[in-house]
Parts: sequence; structure tokens; C-alpha cells
Amino acid sequence: MSAERWDRLAVDLVAAGVPAKVTARSYSQVEYGRVVHGVSRSIGVGQGDGLVMIRDRYGRGGKWYGYSVCVTQGDHDREVCRSTKRSEVVAAVVKAVTQ
Repeated sequence: MSAERWDRLAVDLVAAGVPAKVTARSYSQVEYGRVVHGVSRSIGVGQGDGLVMIRDRYGRGGKWYGYSVCVTQGDHDREVCRSTKRSEVVAAVVKAVTQ
């Protein structure tokens, strides 16, 4: 499920003129005394001297709360969008990249 969601977001970003490639990294962590394995996905887009990152937001029990768009410039990170809607995420990324 998650891979398809990220692929659809990447296609929408490319259609909006933003070069996007999904980065997937496997991980292992301990939750409630048990080892859990999974895959973390993100999209990073260069923006002048900074970086625009799109990540997943999860809550307790692994509930998905949507995407988070963060802009990094120098030592400063700021979140510019939280949304479950791809269209809002694409608009936030396009705005961050063109500024």
C-alpha cells in the first residue's frame, strides 16, 4: 500500500514539473519488546541552497496521519504542510521549490 501511495505522489510531482524520486530504506526497531521491520520512504527535492523533504507522519499503533513537507535551509527546518491529500502536498512542494 505505502509503495503505491508514494509512486502516485512522485508521478503527480513530476507532472507538476518537480523532479521526484522515491527513496526507500529498510529499518528494524523495537516496539513493545518485539523487533519490527519495515521500510521508510521519502522524497527529497533540491531547492537552491536548501532541501524540500516529504515524509510520512505516523501516530500510535502505526496509524498514518498523512504527509509532512519540510523545508531545510542551512541549519533551519520548518514544516510547511501536513496533509493526507496529494494535491495539497504537490502545491506546497511547488511553492517551496519556486520561492
